[in-house]
Amino acid sequence: MKVYLLIADDGTRLFYSEAPERPDTAQLPTRAGFRGWLERKGRKVKTAWQHADRGFAGQLRRGWDWLARRTPPDEPMLVRLRTAADVEIHHPASLGVEEVRGEWTNYLASRKRRHLPRFGINVLIAPLTVVLAPLPGPNLVGYWFAYRAWRHLGALRGLRRAGRERIALSFHPIEVLDRPIGPRAESLTGLERQGLKLAGVADFLRRSRPRAGVATRSGTFPLAAIRPTD
Repeated sequence: MKVYLLIADDGTRLFYSEAPERPDTAQLPTRAGFRGWLERKGRKVKTAWQHADRGFAGQLRRGWDWLARRTPPDEPMLVRLRTAADVEIHHPASLGVEEVRGEWTNYLASRKRRHLPRFGINVLIAPLTVVLAPLPGPNLVGYWFAYRAWRHLGALRGLRRAGRERIALSFHPIEVLDRPIGPRAESLTGLERQGLKLAGVADFLRRSRPRAGVATRSGTFPLAAIRPTD
């Protein structure tokens, strides 16, 4: 798993990882029997949801996407730490290995402080939303709090593995990362010229614009777009 330590144009240091490529569901093997039937049904439902643009289903999907855009942008990376065998940290060449290691340790600690209380809040709220069950349509509010509890749990499990040093770390200095970068295309040109194509970094940087921060010994990590129960 590749992780990049970026210096944003406001001086903030951010850890970023590219999302893995999604496999083509049509090429995935299907099991036989009842389990295979469930997998096929699940893929059809997922495909229908992703392509819902009109009607009530389209409104629900847009509402869900709107909520999802307000979750921490680094959360998927933390969830993937649950299964990562190793982490390659690509960092600015001007930073020494021990400094980068300290940044990573402080980052993991700050993320644990963020996800742990929010996991508890969502676990408490999710069961209370059953009172909305009699209302017409799916209980989107209930699904959301249950989903957020599950995602916080996934992030905490990833943080636990990383914090206990069950994931091998390696460090790789890259000179082009010494330059501060922003979400605009011209700011990312230098990365592309050096062969470092990070497809999702512009969106990540936009969503990471700090509204509030958590100060650590080696920097401030933004808590972007955070709500009390995100």
